[in-house]
Amino acid sequence: MQLRILFTIGLAPVMVSARALAHRSVNCIFSTPVSSGETCQSLADGWNITLEQLIGLNPGIACPDLDTSKEYCVMGAFTDDPTTTASTTTKSPITSSTTTPKPSSTTKSPTTKAPTTSTHHSTTTSRAPITTTSHTPTTPTNGVTTPLPTQTGMVGNCKKFHFVQKDETCDTIAALYSITTAQFIKWNPAAKSGCTGLWASTYACVGLIGGTPTTGNGIATPTPTQPGMVKNCNKFVMVKPGDTCDAIAFWNGVAGGQYVKLWNGLSEDCRDIWANAYACIGIIKG
Repeated sequence: MQLRILFTIGLAPVMVSARALAHRSVNCIFSTPVSSGETCQSLADGWNITLEQLIGLNPGIACPDLDTSKEYCVMGAFTDDPTTTASTTTKSPITSSTTTPKPSSTTKSPTTKAPTTSTHHSTTTSRAPITTTSHTPTTPTNGVTTPLPTQTGMVGNCKKFHFVQKDETCDTIAALYSITTAQFIKWNPAAKSGCTGLWASTYACVGLIGGTPTTGNGIATPTPTQPGMVKNCNKFVMVKPGDTCDAIAFWNGVAGGQYVKLWNGLSEDCRDIWANAYACIGIIKG
């Protein structure tokens, strides 16, 4: 018997035999409604899973068409009972630089949105998933670690970064970091004067090196962060509206209850977690 657990953060490609497996049981973590015209393939692509994995999570699904009156499971686990036909499954290694789409409305607790001051409404165009960032050093001359991917043409002397989410604007990001919109566009020239070129799901520069950078713990911390976050963090995730502590911990392999220790300012019921701010999901081993 083979237990298969699907995470929407970084599912590796799977090669299966032509004969399908019979699924004994499904433990669905998140399900989502579908829109008219969506197909099994488009739903699987949108949640970064394979068509075979979507079918495994939804026994009886009638592909390629979907029923808009139903919700379909896109995150969970199912148990396989192999048939008599032998099959070979080859999985590529799962890396840490993968992304996870936003969960559906089945999450348990609300999220408090981090305050902003801008009232402008120009928007970006692409979806911004929760991202576990891997940090790649910039040139040795500035000593600052730059998370990837970044806005095209971003200045090379940046020391502070913001992960741009869908529907954010140059004005709202600038206000969040107490800089001017003109400064933001100067540091991220591809955003253009009307903010029409701002990319979602990438990092933008929100602060420049003004002197000799301090090394601290050797890890560049993206901002803003959750209040009270520990100082020895080396792995971060951007919290989006609607996310819960349990879901974030599940996606990123954080033991139950450990997030309360990683984010000291967080209550045990997770009701005061901030959206649009980074949370710690890993610490430097001492």
